[in-house]
Amino acid sequence: MNLQGFLNDCAAIEAVAERIYLRLASSPSIEPWLRSVFQQLAEDESGHSRQLNSAALAFEQTEYGLKRIAHHRVVELLDEAEALLQRVKEDAVGAKEALACSIELENKFRKIHLDQATFFDDEQVMKTFNSLARSDAEHLATLQDAIAKFKRGEKKT
Repeated sequence: MNLQGFLNDCAAIEAVAERIYLRLASSPSIEPWLRSVFQQLAEDESGHSRQLNSAALAFEQTEYGLKRIAHHRVVELLDEAEALLQRVKEDAVGAKEALACSIELENKFRKIHLDQATFFDDEQVMKTFNSLARSDAEHLATLQDAIAKFKRGEKKT
């Protein structure tokens, strides 16, 4: 497997996550405070995508001895993120569901980032994935705080 291609697929997931969060940040059906949370997450995901693209460029077309990278899991997560993006584009996701879906995606991102960090011989790639996993944990905490705030302000309907 080509490491550059793998890292490019990982960057694509981050780019789709950015687009999901940007769309949620611009949705008039979502409260302004929550739109600002999604805006910040979008900016973070953009940085993650750039970080992975930079790592991919460093490896050019080098064939790399990957120990056990589950590339199919990355492709599956990319497909899942793209499906969520389509739903968000159709305005088929309200605030509560947006938070739940975001937490689910961030959990999956974190799991993949932690899993992949252990399968590279290259220290820089390992550091990149560990850094992304830490950022995912921060995103999860931000989203959990947003859920708590949402519930406190939620009115029974």
